[in-house]
Formats: sequence, C-alpha cells, structure tokens
Amino acid sequence: MESESETTRSIILLIPRAFLDEAVQPFAMHGLTVTDTALGRIFAELLRALPDELSSVPATQAPSLAQAIRDMLAAALNQSRRSLDQPKALPLFGRAKRHIEAHLGDEISAASLASALRTSRSTLSRLFAATGGVESYMRRRRLQRAHRKLRRAQDVRTVAELAYALGFKSPSHFGRLFRSEYGYSPGTLRAGLTVPDAAGHRPAEPAIQTFLRWQHEQI
Repeated sequence: MESESETTRSIILLIPRAFLDEAVQPFAMHGLTVTDTALGRIFAELLRALPDELSSVPATQAPSLAQAIRDMLAAALNQSRRSLDQPKALPLFGRAKRHIEAHLGDEISAASLASALRTSRSTLSRLFAATGGVESYMRRRRLQRAHRKLRRAQDVRTVAELAYALGFKSPSHFGRLFRSEYGYSPGTLRAGLTVPDAAGHRPAEPAIQTFLRWQHEQI
C-alpha cells in the first residue's frame, strides 16, 4: 500500500504475523527501528523500489516475491534484535539512569525522559524491563533517596518538605509508597523509633538507624 502527500511518501507493507513467524522467532518488536542496521537500510531501499517495479512482476512469481520480502524483513529484524542485546545499548541505559538521578525532584516521566534522551518510550521500556519499568525505577530511586535523607540528622527538613523536594505529589502519597516499600513510615525513621518485628514485639535497642542502614544497603 502506497500513500503520498506533497511532502512525504509512505509505503505500508502488510505481512500476516503467522507468515512472518515462519522466518523469525517472535520477540518484542513494538517500536523497533530496523533502519538502524545495514540489513534494515537495504530492506528500506527494497521497499522504496517495490511500488515502481511491482506491476512488472508476473502473477506466477508473486508468491516467490512475497517470500523474498518476508525473508529480507526477517533478516533485518534479527539483526536489529541482536543489536539490542549488545553492550552498546548500555550507554543509553547509563545516561537514562544519570538523567533520572539528576532530576529526581523534578516532574519527570517516561515520556519526558525519552524526549530528553532523544529515544523512544518503547526503547526505554526494553532497557528498564528488568527493573519493573521506567516509572517503577524512578519511584524506587526517589524512595531510596528519601530513605537516606531521613536517616541523616543534619537534614532538618520535615517529612512533607522532603516529599515535595523529591517530586512526590503529596506527603500522604509519599507516606503510602514509603510504607509499602519499607514496612514502616517516614516519620518512624525520622524519629529514630524502634520498629516492631513480625510478631509485634519491639527490640530492646532504642535506635533504629543501625538496622535500617543494614536493610537499606541490601537493596
């Protein structure tokens, strides 16, 4: 299918998924850009030539042509998939994490992160899949930083001030997320109170910091 406007020309290739699966092992293709590789660029040139040459192809050769196009696309997809698995993808992951660390207190989202890094949200989703996703990673990093801040006696900000400084919507929202992550409230940590164990008993030691420091370092 071909579509043209005054400034652009689009070629839409429709391939049944079952037909494609015969040539390439299924994987997460959403958002994949095959023109990032040599085979992908060759495939793009093939597509550009296809509308002009298609009328000269005999009907008896149509199945062979369809299979050739399918196989070329499969080769391009496989090369793009291998490129995602290479270490060169790590610098983008590192840049993403550094950007998140530098903007934990800002209104940052997966969309704004993708825009700042000039990449797609689907690419970020693949990079952060092992961490539970971009939003989950950012929320956990905010909570971990809040945990460190609350342990420091020299940080005199209130829990509410710290919550807003780290980009949480409200102190109550922050408190719910913090308790869900650590099992105790931000106020408990800030006050240095003891934390009950699973049976509801409080340890004799009056300070919580040593235990919490050890627990946090295991994350």
